[in-house]
Order: sequence, then structure tokens, then C-alpha cells
Amino acid sequence: MNLNDFVSNVKGRPGAYFGARKMSSLFDIGFFIEGYEYAKRTVGQEDGFDKFFSSEFPKFVRKKLNDEPLKFEFWFETIDRYANDSDEAANMFFSFFEEFYAMYESKTE
Repeated sequence: MNLNDFVSNVKGRPGAYFGARKMSSLFDIGFFIEGYEYAKRTVGQEDGFDKFFSSEFPKFVRKKLNDEPLKFEFWFETIDRYANDSDEAANMFFSFFEEFYAMYESKTE
């Protein structure tokens, strides 16, 4: 399963991954994705999008939010700082992810 499929599955069925109808915070999916990506790297199954996501998605998020963090932070921490609540943070992430994936697909065609 690639990262795009994984994120689509989580969006459609968060209860299957988090045991609830929705995530309690963006940190749930953020750390889950970090672990998923780490596992794929460890077993040598990281693909081109995985590498692109790891290196470029944090920059993409900061650019979308016109943000320059003063310290290291995960992309989900950046989104969380701008969201009013966990639902808005999740919606921002899924929207950003879909746009980011479409951008990647257009570059690789």
C-alpha cells in the first residue's frame, strides 16, 4: 500500500486505525504516518512519493500557511498551530495532502 492509499483509507475509516469515528487530534495521524514511513524505509519499501513526502511536505505546509517556525517541528504541529480545533486541523491536513499528491503526480507524468 502506498502512502496516498493509506491516507485515503484513514480519511474514509479513521475508526479502523484509531478506534473512534474521528481522530482525537492531528497528532494521531501525524505520528502514525511517521511510523508508517519509518517502517517502509526500514524494510526497503519506500517509493518515490514516500521520499518526496518526507522531504517536501513540511515545506509545502509552511508555504501554504505562510509560516516560518522558530524551531524544528513536525508538519502536523505546524498545521495544528493554525487550526482552531482538531476537526479543522484534520480537514486542513487532508486538503493539503490531496493538493500535494496532485502536484507530485503532475511532476512525475
